[in-house]
Amino acid sequence: MKRLFLSPAIVAIGIAEPIDLVNPSFEINHNIDGTALSHPEILGWEGEGILSEGDTDYGNGRWKTLFDDAGSAHQLTSHVIKTGESFSLRFDAALAPDTSFIPEGAIVGGALLNGNFDQDTSSFDYRIFTETPHWFNFSGDQNAQATTFSDTPGESRRALLSDAGNHLFALETGYLLTQKQKLEISYRWRDSTDWDDSTDQVRVTLFTTSDDTPTGRRTDIESMLSGPSTADHSYEVFQGTFSPIPSQADGKPSLTTQAVLSSLLLM
Repeated sequence: MKRLFLSPAIVAIGIAEPIDLVNPSFEINHNIDGTALSHPEILGWEGEGILSEGDTDYGNGRWKTLFDDAGSAHQLTSHVIKTGESFSLRFDAALAPDTSFIPEGAIVGGALLNGNFDQDTSSFDYRIFTETPHWFNFSGDQNAQATTFSDTPGESRRALLSDAGNHLFALETGYLLTQKQKLEISYRWRDSTDWDDSTDQVRVTLFTTSDDTPTGRRTDIESMLSGPSTADHSYEVFQGTFSPIPSQADGKPSLTTQAVLSSLLLM
């Protein structure tokens, strides 16, 4: 995900005068965090991003636009370009993880179905599965530890897994699959103590069950492996696309199960 901090200033080099821009720092809006950038009350902008109210004013206001790596934001101007003109552009930008962003079409992600694990607002570090909204332990023990604050950027929660198979995070999405549909997935993860770089990987599985409930007989559709850790105790990003949904899964609710994550996005 990309968080873009913008304070644009466009200058026509030939005359060295600023070009008028409408709402360059997003301060003209209806004060609702998460509003689509295309909203008519956000003057002077268009694109696929959302409005984000930050905690800090870096000199250009607290409002920013946030969009993922497939999106874009466009500043509008009424300036008429003349032959021979050239322009310079200045803006402030930063890249940072933001698990609150929910792209259009997402099934799980950010606050949607607790894809960022943060719907549990307890200040306690140790939290079990029954205290983690929407998620359950597919291996059975719902009193096992599920999430922690430890080593998490910005004190966001993360899920804890074990290669012993007793922490299988699973989520009932309620989403009805469609034959030939392709689902995309992305998540942030890192290795931990006793991780074996040569063999250990995160596995994400898309599956259905015989009675459309978590307790039914499981039928796996496809699994994806993260690949080995490339940097000890450092977060990495995995992105992938599942193969087209087969005919036998058409119209079935989907479930996912996966390993140690700080956030999950399925769309």
